[in-house]
Amino acid sequence: MKLSHHFPLPQKLTCVTVLALGAFGLSNVTLQAQAIPISNNSFEAQVNPDSGGAFNAGAFDDVGPWTGWTVITTQNLNASSGEQTAVGFKDLTPPDGSQVMSLMSGASIGQVSGTAWSSLSVGDVLTLTVSVGDRTAGPSWSDQSFFGLTDGLASGSLIDGTLRGNTVANSGEITAPPTGIDSGTFGDMSFNYTIVAADLLRSGNIGVVVAAYGQVGSTGGGTTSVANQAFFDDVRLSVAAIPEPSTYALLVGLLGIVCVIYRRR
Repeated sequence: MKLSHHFPLPQKLTCVTVLALGAFGLSNVTLQAQAIPISNNSFEAQVNPDSGGAFNAGAFDDVGPWTGWTVITTQNLNASSGEQTAVGFKDLTPPDGSQVMSLMSGASIGQVSGTAWSSLSVGDVLTLTVSVGDRTAGPSWSDQSFFGLTDGLASGSLIDGTLRGNTVANSGEITAPPTGIDSGTFGDMSFNYTIVAADLLRSGNIGVVVAAYGQVGSTGGGTTSVANQAFFDDVRLSVAAIPEPSTYALLVGLLGIVCVIYRRR
């Protein structure tokens, strides 16, 4: 009988299995997400002076500019510009720290991170997460509110619930907080944005924007009443890098070497 110099079937299967598992693993490889720092992400830098956390006592007029944040729009027609952004905790439970940010319909705030759009790679994934909630009593929910990514600082006016200037992508309308209207609690909302070639040509750094707009039960922008508000906290931004093709090639090569060494044993 002619003897075969091929390796036993189990050994062949083992090598094939290694390559198959390696290929499956490579198809799901991403590097661990890295946080992109957001200044004063939980709105704790300026403390509401009211012992009960009433938002009208924590307005922009009372405590000065918000550390790390720039007020982009104040389009509510029935409130002064300073009254449209405020921190407090009345009738709600802050998810992080002791207070949250309240925005009247027509108000928006933003900031610019220290990470340039051009420093990313095609296929990288940005994730923006914000805690969103509502008070148990008082205001009507601003149901066209949103948060988003910008190229540099957001600009322009809120039109149909969208900031046109420098906006790259946003969450879409927040018709209700994750835990419901009038719940007094908060839940995380997030969206992912995958970097494309055009993003690498952007001249600015990655910015974030948070905006309140609309009035639940109405089709209008909600800017005619101070009672239309939305509440935000714990803004987080991260990027997950996708390995370069050369990284995949190196890993495949290493798997092949492992199999060759195994077959020669």
